[in-house]
Amino acid sequence: MKHLKIILLAALTAACSGDDEDGSPSAKMGVLDTMSGLRLTRAGGNTYVYGDDGRLLKAGDLLLSYNPNTIISGDGNTKYTVSYNSSGYISAATESSTTQSQYAFSNSDVSYSFSYDGSGRLTTIEDNHKYSVEGRSPRDITYDEVGTTKYTLTWNNSLLQRITVVTEDNVTEYLYDTHEIDPRHSGPQKYVTEYHFFYDDKAMTNYVNKYFQYADFWEDVCYVLTPLAYVGLFGKGPACLPSKIEVRSGESSSTYSSKYTYRYTFNSEGAIATDKSSIYSYDHIAVETNDNTGGFPPGVFNH
Repeated sequence: MKHLKIILLAALTAACSGDDEDGSPSAKMGVLDTMSGLRLTRAGGNTYVYGDDGRLLKAGDLLLSYNPNTIISGDGNTKYTVSYNSSGYISAATESSTTQSQYAFSNSDVSYSFSYDGSGRLTTIEDNHKYSVEGRSPRDITYDEVGTTKYTLTWNNSLLQRITVVTEDNVTEYLYDTHEIDPRHSGPQKYVTEYHFFYDDKAMTNYVNKYFQYADFWEDVCYVLTPLAYVGLFGKGPACLPSKIEVRSGESSSTYSSKYTYRYTFNSEGAIATDKSSIYSYDHIAVETNDNTGGFPPGVFNH
């Protein structure tokens, strides 16, 4: 019986190991399969719109343009200047935003860097950020915050095992009436959150991720340009989709943990059809044979 279990585990791991070829340059086109032209058009509340050349123009509330490479939020308050690597994955971004509400004026400046392994899987996201918020009444907080956040992704046999998020900030909060520093709420702060991914037998057999997609679980983990992960702009997802995530979070004064379960269905082509709370839709882009573009019209992958 022991030998049978070992053989079964090896078979299941092989089923979820997938073909680890280099990342596809079709990421900017939302294309999952370069042979059939299968392309993502919807993931939950995010819809995806493409231009005549096939490149992504809209992802959820994000508007993309090229030459120069920029992304603008739907409300126009946040602008990203982005860089792509040779596989079409986002490698760097800078964010600048200014917002105004009845409670406060706020400004943010953030720079991001993204790293990938040789298989095209995301390994780190690092940001350096500076936030400034000015309250408009004595009840509203005024503060400056400077710090870093780092996401570290741990993979094993093409399965995502853990994401560790470490944020270290130096916060300066001010008294509203005198604008003097409030020492009660100022100083260094550190937060650590760990996401642990689990794959039961059902996940290893029924949740094989044929096209290495990211699914709804990513939205519970990462808040950086989230809609772009679904179309592959953050590289390849896990070879199987997780059935459970355990979140462990806290700071020096307290910690807590929580667990989330996930389930998925797939369409006839093997792409994700539904997950815990989202429906996915697809179309097919016309494929032309061209040795320089892997089956797509020339020019669409220029950076």
